[in-house]
Amino acid sequence: MTAPVLARANPLAKLAGALVLTVVLLLSVDWVSACVALAFELAVVPLAGLTYRGLALRGWPILAAATLSGYSTAVLADPSGPVVIRLGAVAVSAGAIAAAWRSRCARSRSPCRGFSC
Repeated sequence: MTAPVLARANPLAKLAGALVLTVVLLLSVDWVSACVALAFELAVVPLAGLTYRGLALRGWPILAAATLSGYSTAVLADPSGPVVIRLGAVAVSAGAIAAAWRSRCARSRSPCRGFSC
């Protein structure tokens, strides 16, 4: 049996492809582009010789870190406005969520269409 197409590819070519995709996504900072790239990447997972279960087992730390990052941004912002979530001593207010959104807008090069920043 032959190996999947991307599994046989030159490792330097795979790194170059990942670099190009990363640079394009960083320059666009658009949720549609990110969703299209994610759909494309999920479509080519079998070509790399991985299963979706294997990808989930290898990628769960990244998902956990991203979730923790968003949570900490909302928690560390100054509390203002009504409390949205209260977990013991931790309270996340509407103002903290807005501050996290504004910091995301400030980092992006594109305007936040439809949202006030």
